[in-house]
Amino acid sequence: MSRQQIGGQEAGAKIHPGIFVHLATEETAAVGALLTDDLKALHTTRMITDIFINHLFTD
Repeated sequence: MSRQQIGGQEAGAKIHPGIFVHLATEETAAVGALLTDDLKALHTTRMITDIFINHLFTD
C-alpha cells in the first residue's frame, strides 16, 4: 500500500528501482573517499606530533 490513487491512476515512480542501487554505490564510494582523506590527515598530524614530542625528550 505504498502507492496512492490520484485521478484514477496509481501514483508511483516511473523509473527502474535498480537506478537507486546504482546511485547508492556511487554515493558510498564518494563518502568513503572523503573519509579516507580525513583519516589520512589525522594520521599525518599524529605522526608529526609524535616526532615533535620525541625530539623534545631526546635533546
